[in-house]
Amino acid sequence: MSSEFDLATRSQALALHSEGYSRAVICEKTGYSPGGLANLITKAKKRGYQPGQGAIIAQYVEDKPRKGRPVKLTPEKMDEITKAFESDPSLRKLPAEEIAKHINDRSPDDPPLSRTLVQRALKHQGLKNIKYTTKPGLHQ
Repeated sequence: MSSEFDLATRSQALALHSEGYSRAVICEKTGYSPGGLANLITKAKKRGYQPGQGAIIAQYVEDKPRKGRPVKLTPEKMDEITKAFESDPSLRKLPAEEIAKHINDRSPDDPPLSRTLVQRALKHQGLKNIKYTTKPGLHQ
């Protein structure tokens, strides 16, 4: 199983490489495997790293962006759900599916929110959608 090293360790490995240390010493000091160190140096060279010349900049050791599914529940959507839920007391009585429909109707251009996304957002904010019931004869 591969392990990822933090930016400081990567920078340290490249700095040691720039100073002329052997790869065995660099591996011993940083915990890199020989193959992992070779990959780090190769990637850094592709990004403009030249051993022994200039400082080690973050561009040489940063992770490249990874692919993945885009997040549907953005912080803006989270705020929108929370504001709608807190500003309109009638929404508290509705199920999550109806709340999602209400929010989707307000912003038709955005990707639609599902019932489970609304439930997750409410749970994350510590809010509950419950219908308060009054029992006859128990309140005054």
